[in-house]
Amino acid sequence: MDLRPAESRQLGERLKMRLQSYAPQKTVSVCDYSPEDFIADITRDYSGCRILVVGAGDMDFRTSQNVDITYSDVALGPLTDVISDAHDLPFEDDSFDAVIAVAVLEHVLDPTRVANEITRVLKLGGHVYANTPFMQQVHMGRYDFVRFSHLGHRRLWRHFEEVRSGVSNGPGVALSWAAEYLARTIFHKGKIETLAVYLVRALMAPFRWLDRFLVTRSGVFDAASAYYFVGRKLGAPISDREILAQYRGKQ
Repeated sequence: MDLRPAESRQLGERLKMRLQSYAPQKTVSVCDYSPEDFIADITRDYSGCRILVVGAGDMDFRTSQNVDITYSDVALGPLTDVISDAHDLPFEDDSFDAVIAVAVLEHVLDPTRVANEITRVLKLGGHVYANTPFMQQVHMGRYDFVRFSHLGHRRLWRHFEEVRSGVSNGPGVALSWAAEYLARTIFHKGKIETLAVYLVRALMAPFRWLDRFLVTRSGVFDAASAYYFVGRKLGAPISDREILAQYRGKQ
């Protein structure tokens, strides 16, 4: 069959899209407390509460309950209400009852400054929900800067009393990401790379599935792909000694 270059490209794109529709996801959540759970709990505690979503992207947390959600991001998106740099949030002190930051802190130049800004705009007693990767390869290219262990993530939120925290993506996902990026490095061109990635995702599926059983083991806190933290704003930060006492791994 003799295909012209344009037809060949179209066929290649159709094949790629078909493969993408069948390819397993490389990230599987084992989080026992989602942003939606967080919003449901917050709305039970606060009447007409104000929630800020930092780095909103395309995450839609709209709810029928009595809640005012402001979506902010560094670029205009489908839900963006306010375009702003998370290092300098354009809101007054004590403006919000809760803040959500999912997959944001790895993409900012100064996570401590962003955490401090979130703390500033929260009311005393207000709550933060943060979900941040630990063992995960670079994504979003040049706009990817930092990772946090479970305890490092906890220290970032030292102005908060911990309400709960845990693993959002397990060690199986961490292994799956590593295998996929190894394949991308070896087979670094075009269709061969795409096929290699999809094959690796399929082969690594049992490890991602295993995460749902590993998530309850203490060793997962040394090996997970990502963690979440929920905290309540305090009047003063907790000490590093208190933070070290909260280590939950096996080392």
